[in-house]
Amino acid sequence: MITSVKKIIKSIIPYQFHFYFQGKSRNYVNKDIRKDSIKFNIDDHVYLEVYWKIYGIGKGPALIVNALGEEVLKFDCYGPGKGHYHVIVTELQPNCRSILHLPEQTVELQIERAIFEIKNNLNWYLERHPLAKIRKLKIQKSQLQAVTEELHNQMIEYHEKVSQIQTVN
Repeated sequence: MITSVKKIIKSIIPYQFHFYFQGKSRNYVNKDIRKDSIKFNIDDHVYLEVYWKIYGIGKGPALIVNALGEEVLKFDCYGPGKGHYHVIVTELQPNCRSILHLPEQTVELQIERAIFEIKNNLNWYLERHPLAKIRKLKIQKSQLQAVTEELHNQMIEYHEKVSQIQTVN
């Protein structure tokens, strides 16, 4: 009985809101894998977080856009065939994945792509978030310009650091 009720509810409620009805946060990732995390404040409601990690599919620098306590966008720069980013937008349906693979074949180029997306398309991602309070946020390019160079340098530094670490597969 309970299982059938859950199926009915899931068929009625848009997929992007399932986290809230399950009592889970979208920020459910184990934060212990995030090493040397640094936050770059954009305004009172939005910050960028950069760190490095070693995870099952790869190792490298990562970048998160956090707006009002929600992870809106996350880039994992792992190199050839492994670099990808996660995006939460209202258009996703249950059979769609929120992961987009980066076509760039080096970590350096993937970092460039992440910075480009932040500088040029951040408002587009915010405008498509499932939560109305995030969709209302507007970030000025001048606010981003101030931190993106420092952010880029930090990601390159983390890439060099993590590339020295040997992992066992």
